[in-house]
Amino acid sequence: IGDAILNELSVSLNSSYGVEGQKEITDAWNLMQKFFECCGVVGGINSTTSWAYYREYSVWFRNQTDASIKEYVPDSCCKNVYGLNRTKCVGGQGFDNIIPAVLPPITYNQENDILFTNGCYTAVIDFLTDNVRIFAGLAAGISVLMVMGMTFAICLCRRIKDEFLFD
Repeated sequence: IGDAILNELSVSLNSSYGVEGQKEITDAWNLMQKFFECCGVVGGINSTTSWAYYREYSVWFRNQTDASIKEYVPDSCCKNVYGLNRTKCVGGQGFDNIIPAVLPPITYNQENDILFTNGCYTAVIDFLTDNVRIFAGLAAGISVLMVMGMTFAICLCRRIKDEFLFD
């Protein structure tokens, strides 16, 4: 199931992100990237399918018309998108020696502290793994409440039935 999900994410990002008429998909990717602090599909800093996916495979990158200010990643991949930080994050003049202007593999001096470098699939799996106890506790709590509710409902039905028979 993991490969199917990864394939669907890749297809969605590649063919629909930033494409005219696909605003909902673009908004969904932007929201997910901001919430989970991720960029791209899967992998870490040295993966061509995380932040480098936009530059390597996406229609969004190829459709940018102004070559002088070509952005390598969207704003939603950035921790801070104001002023010079935006230029540093999405790529621009003066930042040619750090990611996203350079492609993987990345050395220590090429890292960018305001760019999310983990892929979103990886970030979501990490989030679920970190919070599995909370989800299990909620499921157990809801199950106990439902069983208690059913028990009280059965008791009430019996009591009403008993009173009806003795009248």
